[in-house]
Amino acid sequence: MKYILSVFGFLMPFIALGQFSDIAASHPHADAIEYAYDEGLVDGYPDGTYKPDQTINRAEFVKIALEAEFEKRSSMHEPISFTYADVLDNEWYSTYIAEATGRGIVSGYPDGTFRPANPVNYAEAAKILSGIYDLPLRGINYDHYEWYGQYFMRIDGMGARPRWEIAPEDLLTRGEMAEMIYVIETTMFADEFGFGKMLPEDCYADEEYDADDKMCYIIEEYADEDDYSDALTDSEHDHWSHENDLPEGTLYGIVDDEINLIDGETYPADEMIWGAFINLVPAQYRTNIAQLLIYEGEDDTLAFVSPLGETNEQWVLAVNIWADMFTKDEEVADMRDFQQTLIHEFAHVLTLNDTQIYPAEERRDCPNTYFTDEGCTNKEAILNQFVHRFWHHDAPGFHIDNEFGSDFYAENKSQFINEYAATNPVEDLAESFLHFVYAPKPTGDLTVAQQKMNFFYDFPSLVKLRKDLREGIKVP
Repeated sequence: MKYILSVFGFLMPFIALGQFSDIAASHPHADAIEYAYDEGLVDGYPDGTYKPDQTINRAEFVKIALEAEFEKRSSMHEPISFTYADVLDNEWYSTYIAEATGRGIVSGYPDGTFRPANPVNYAEAAKILSGIYDLPLRGINYDHYEWYGQYFMRIDGMGARPRWEIAPEDLLTRGEMAEMIYVIETTMFADEFGFGKMLPEDCYADEEYDADDKMCYIIEEYADEDDYSDALTDSEHDHWSHENDLPEGTLYGIVDDEINLIDGETYPADEMIWGAFINLVPAQYRTNIAQLLIYEGEDDTLAFVSPLGETNEQWVLAVNIWADMFTKDEEVADMRDFQQTLIHEFAHVLTLNDTQIYPAEERRDCPNTYFTDEGCTNKEAILNQFVHRFWHHDAPGFHIDNEFGSDFYAENKSQFINEYAATNPVEDLAESFLHFVYAPKPTGDLTVAQQKMNFFYDFPSLVKLRKDLREGIKVP
């Protein structure tokens, strides 16, 4: 039988993940634990368990995190001399603590101790992993979080926060430790987000190749980098999405891109409204829209989308014929504003459909991914990755049912495209996607709002979709 040295200092038999009696395939950290185990970073216990909810001490965490990085770097740095009153040179973890100390990753406590047996908390873990992997500083502002704020930002920037509601003092579990390392490693040392990089030959005639990003970008000329804002009207509208109670109006079913009257009286603009949508959105992305609703709304809502049933597979697109973007004769008064509204609502369907979200009734049903009115986001869902990178569970509006006034936006303008984007993560993504479509790619010292626009460039399929949408709206 093969034996290996466990992180706890004793020999034990090699146990496959499938034999862990306390880790089912449905466990939220199953993939991460399997990865960490396959990499030789963690082991199980002699009784065949992994104990994912058990805490991990500071010495163990430093050792595992450094060994994960050593796999990519092949060797440790030269050992250094250090002095901690409670760390002896012959301890199994002393070399790792020396390495981390020498690199400025850990420094111990003011009393000269390291306290290796103390359970590691989330703030400490965030600092250690940020230092070991040299994680970039991006994401939301954590200045109010004292010394650990920047490390939370770095972890969130990688999407590696192990659960939504985790406090600095919360003790990290073995399962969460595996999750954080797994997310960081699979993001940093593989093609980002699991997508392959583009080659020069993948570019279209009107695109140029960016060798640094390994991505094709549309060639755009602007006299000033802010000129693109002229192409966007004020998009701070009271868009609705995922509403359950539909207003009365004219309802059409959609089959093969044709609208067929189900109920209500027709409007002169009905065909034009649907025609604008199919001219704008590529065919493969229109399949989720099963109904079109034209209604007379007295509020400021321009349009909204709502899932039909509980699976999020089919959706209704609803358009307010009394909105300001229509004339009294029910003609489109501002086609640009109308197209922007359609793209915003399309962004909801794109990121909230059944390929991105599975139905769930309560937030506790998805402890490790983002919860919306439609259910739980998948781990790799666009919205889940967006939220992991740019939102914190303490932020106003993080939970969909919490809305707030303009004060938060006024204090954080650099983090949001506009005030409406600050409503909640779902609207933030939709507004950021809209500007991703219309605006040239931001470069230089980016604000968080610009980082959100650039987020979508990590997905080659969305870069291609951007090109198609821009052709539909005739953006130069």
